[in-house]
Amino acid sequence: MGFLPIILAILGFVFLWGIVNYQSLRMRKIQVKKCEDEVLQAAGHRDEALKKLLAQDDENAALQELSDFINRKLEASSGAGQSIAEKLKQEKVLGELVADVPPPSGHAAYEEAYDTLQKSHLRYRQSVNSYRKSIRDYNELIEKNPTRMLAGIAGFKSMTNP
Repeated sequence: MGFLPIILAILGFVFLWGIVNYQSLRMRKIQVKKCEDEVLQAAGHRDEALKKLLAQDDENAALQELSDFINRKLEASSGAGQSIAEKLKQEKVLGELVADVPPPSGHAAYEEAYDTLQKSHLRYRQSVNSYRKSIRDYNELIEKNPTRMLAGIAGFKSMTNP
């Protein structure tokens, strides 16, 4: 009877540790999902700001070509069933195109739309960085021992960082 309380205490400790680590893993996964939603929302805001900006200046032929190309990319990136990694690859191309948009030319509505676009793009970049950091933190937590055993048992898998 002398070893029974020790064994029960050890099993109780392992059980409590498992509950705490499971909740921690679950919360990190929820955080990754929230960051993913923020990225998609920020991309949508940026795309709307870009469309609004491109609608401001129809006289510039180079801007019109850029507008047509960007609209094709926007249609391709809004496809259903794409993974977040595929969307981020397409968003990277759009981010590079945002840098090609000419700065304000004295037209007040264009200047306002340009400022909105730049702010939306900055918010998008910040949300992507936050998303990547949350994935990195989640993967680091899963790969540590002894949490790795619990993650394997509970079905938590590492995520690819786009």
